[in-house]
Amino acid sequence: MKLLNKLILPVLLIVVIALIVWRSTRYTAISTPEIKNRLEYALQQAGNNRPELEKVLAHYKNDSLKYRATVFLTENMPEYASEEWGTFRKKQVDTTFSLKAYKNSSEAIRVMDSLQISFSLISRKPDITEVKSAFLINNTDIAFGLWNQPWAKHLTFDEFCEYLLPYRVDREKLEDFHAYLNVRYDSLFQASRKCTSAYDATCTINLRLLKDVRWYSQMALYPGKFTSKKTDQMKIGDCTHLSDYGLKVFRSFGIPIANDYVTAWGNTDGAHSWTVAKVNGMEVPFVACDVQPGEFSFHSRPAKIWRKTFAPQPSGLMYYKSNKQEVPPELEDLHSIDVTHLYYKTIDLDIELTASPPKGNNCAFLCVYNRDRWVPVDWGKISSDRKKVGFKNVNDSLLYCAMFYDWMKLKPASDPFFSRNASIMKHFTPDKNKLVSFKYIIKSKNLDQEYSLFVWDGEWEKIATGLPKQDGESYLVDFKDIPSGGLYKVSDKSRPFWFINRELVRSEPGIPFGLKKLN
Repeated sequence: MKLLNKLILPVLLIVVIALIVWRSTRYTAISTPEIKNRLEYALQQAGNNRPELEKVLAHYKNDSLKYRATVFLTENMPEYASEEWGTFRKKQVDTTFSLKAYKNSSEAIRVMDSLQISFSLISRKPDITEVKSAFLINNTDIAFGLWNQPWAKHLTFDEFCEYLLPYRVDREKLEDFHAYLNVRYDSLFQASRKCTSAYDATCTINLRLLKDVRWYSQMALYPGKFTSKKTDQMKIGDCTHLSDYGLKVFRSFGIPIANDYVTAWGNTDGAHSWTVAKVNGMEVPFVACDVQPGEFSFHSRPAKIWRKTFAPQPSGLMYYKSNKQEVPPELEDLHSIDVTHLYYKTIDLDIELTASPPKGNNCAFLCVYNRDRWVPVDWGKISSDRKKVGFKNVNDSLLYCAMFYDWMKLKPASDPFFSRNASIMKHFTPDKNKLVSFKYIIKSKNLDQEYSLFVWDGEWEKIATGLPKQDGESYLVDFKDIPSGGLYKVSDKSRPFWFINRELVRSEPGIPFGLKKLN
């Protein structure tokens, strides 16, 4: 018996370890590409819905292209779900609150805070357990019919899978958008067929959409996504909602289209999303429901521009990072490709690390300053000697800072810097041994309050205060004995600034950037 007890303990220990490893592997497999047979994995995840998906595969067994298309959709299906969000007032469901009632985001936020209104996820239904065979077969047949039309014939199979085939855009409720939009825009469909080119058709369709759905800034406060029917009924949305709606409309007309987006501007606050049509041998950017093709522009400058994809991309961060590497939420999504180079002449950055990387980390993150905080917009590989990090294909003339992400927090990996180009960069390191003074112009209407000056030294450190004094038509705060060479910020929530030859400089919006087509 004693011998048996001695044997049982090691065996139990081995079993426990095996279970831990199995759980770790199981949950890792959901978010990593290390799956040898992605189709079989997806069918396993379908559970009781597996027969429905197998029906589709069997339906197309004698049509190689449609079978490949079905495999493409099925393999990627586990990563998508229908999400329903609800409005809550003091933690109780509230069906009366509407963002449409307010003038802008600031007013909506004030009301929501005063009434204790919030949004919460009510339900999440994975596609892999919900999608039925009839729905998938109908979507696939329609998509192939559109591919055979003149406006999409130029697409390769891989392009077809991304720009026409998908049955959804994001996390909206599952819907047959083809059926709804074909009825909704029947007359427009007939008119577009008379256009001499896909570009002209795109302009004609979007001209109608400008009247149907409008941009409302406060809609960005809503965390969920909408079906095309819901957007059409509300008649409003932020740039993402408009792009998603437009994408479904244009695809239902057989015009291949994608969504490009900026997660955080590099020289101002906020983000953006827009549409890109692949027509007439060109990639034409515009904003569905808001800006016509040929009139696309933006004042702000992005560090990176991404294109949303249905399939996860093998060049993504999640494919490279080590198992111990934590990832900021802003960069967790695998479903995008970097298209910055299509819009700008980009540069590669090689940045000296000012701190040792956390143990097990093999990458660091490039951040811009947006909404009063550093926001990760890209990732880079840490060098083998762990003294540098490289960032590829980024925009120049922006304020950056490299960061580590550890214990769910961003931690400085470098001094902030402004990249004029790959070789000319200004790093901001406050020198407390060399003090300077300067006068700061106040633009705020609050002229009777005290203003605080901060300098970045691994965090924002308060170093001086002052009251504004009138100087002619201006109001100035005189800050004295300030560490030189730093990155500064004033408590009026202005953007960070620095000095070049005693001149105050900020990374701010400038000349509008416009283009009619991509490179």
